[in-house]
Amino acid sequence: MDDVLANVMKGAELLAETIDPSECTSTDLVGLNFKVPLQFRLQFKIYATKQNMTMTELLLQLFDDRLRADGAGIHSR
Repeated sequence: MDDVLANVMKGAELLAETIDPSECTSTDLVGLNFKVPLQFRLQFKIYATKQNMTMTELLLQLFDDRLRADGAGIHSR
């Protein structure tokens, strides 16, 4: 399992190096292509609605908050 995680991390680093941030905008959206349990999706949707946000906005905010809490960042090199 550790080998799989190491390969994923290495692949993510290579991908990050090939993406030119100047060619991306904050409005560019792509699919994440993963599945979650139905109950989680329903709870996530309800919570996003209560926060007056879309599910995408909520996911981005939660991820950004987590990166800040960990002292990391997308471009922290």
